[in-house]
Amino acid sequence: MNVQKNRNRPDDFAELRRRAEAALRGRESDADTLSAQQVRRQIHELEVHQIELEMQNEELRRAQEELEAARDRYADFYDLAPVGYLAVSENGQILEANLTIARLLGMERGVLRGQLLSRFIASEDQDVYYKHRRAVLVAAHGQTCEIRMVARGGTPFYVRMQSIGIASSDGTVTTWRTVISDVTEQKRITQELSRTLEQQNGLNAMLYSIQASQTPVQVLEVAIDHVLQLSWLGMQASAAAFLLRGQQLHKVASRNLPQAVDQGCAQIALGQCLCGRAAQTGEPIICAHAEECAPEDDEWHYHARGMGDHGHVIFPLKWQSQILGVLCFYVSAGDKLDDHRSDFLGAVASIVATAIGRLHYQSQLAQSERLSSVGLLAAGVAHEINNPLALTSTTVEWLSEELPPILEQSRILRQRVIDEFGAERVSTLLSDLADLRNDELL
Repeated sequence: MNVQKNRNRPDDFAELRRRAEAALRGRESDADTLSAQQVRRQIHELEVHQIELEMQNEELRRAQEELEAARDRYADFYDLAPVGYLAVSENGQILEANLTIARLLGMERGVLRGQLLSRFIASEDQDVYYKHRRAVLVAAHGQTCEIRMVARGGTPFYVRMQSIGIASSDGTVTTWRTVISDVTEQKRITQELSRTLEQQNGLNAMLYSIQASQTPVQVLEVAIDHVLQLSWLGMQASAAAFLLRGQQLHKVASRNLPQAVDQGCAQIALGQCLCGRAAQTGEPIICAHAEECAPEDDEWHYHARGMGDHGHVIFPLKWQSQILGVLCFYVSAGDKLDDHRSDFLGAVASIVATAIGRLHYQSQLAQSERLSSVGLLAAGVAHEINNPLALTSTTVEWLSEELPPILEQSRILRQRVIDEFGAERVSTLLSDLADLRNDELL
């Protein structure tokens, strides 16, 4: 704030001289009776007095400059402070305002004076402001509240209002002062942290429930039930889950779908409808109005019979670059999913896909272990049967060579061993079991 200096203004000096001469004319002068020595003494006194006045004037001028500099510094501190300052009357009328609060409200400071402060308080927070003002007027100490103010143009912003009453000589509070700090960014960060914590708690709760699931269908049912229970997500009460088998999506879980939709979506080919397209491309489909995403030649409109206008949120279930299925949720028409909700549903889809992939892997591992056990059993059986068969076969061969006279009898005996014991068949069977075991191990 620039303060105009009032030094050496001729008009002021001229007026002062006129006033002095007028006062002198009203006095009786004894100058005619003074001697020459007395005149010289008076002149000397006047000259000394003039010098004294000049020195006093210089001191006063220096003091005035210091006061003006201090006032300028105070004005700068007041107007350029990072917070808004207001002086408010008992009935809530703005008496004084600094430039910061004027800038926050998007108005000239001069326009603010005389306005009711309540005019700049959001309608939702008028009660909070009224209680704050009443508390300031009766309390002996400062009061603090957080409310929303509205700048020119209707833009709301959060502020922290710290106020204290100013008592008059009789002890009553007739005015109060308040410091207004813009806390919009702090509020945004706090809300973001709160949403992140809420999201993490939701995912943890779902993970805990999924861990107890024994089949992919149970995993999907747990996931869609959990998502539908989270009111802050804003999902409608309907949902569906699909698993991919070959080139077809098979609906394995659903909630609150109209009968026509439930039946029409029992099986969906890859690329058909929104769910089939999400499974085919591996990319999520999010639209505020389903018709915006559906191709004109798609049969989606048939599947949507029985449902009013709505939006779709569809996430493919990816695991190790494989598409296992899709999750489909419904939102109110026109609801454009924000990043916070979209990221959460994406995390849900990732968790579900990982859980289903883990179950598939565990099933394959169990099957492999069972086949490996069969191979080990085959090796044991081969060891227990092949040795006696080999001994019997070797003995018959020896008899055929060593006892030519009874060659015919030995041939008959060897044939009976093969027929009755099935040596070749058993040997072939054991060899096949061993090959099966080796293939599984590879």
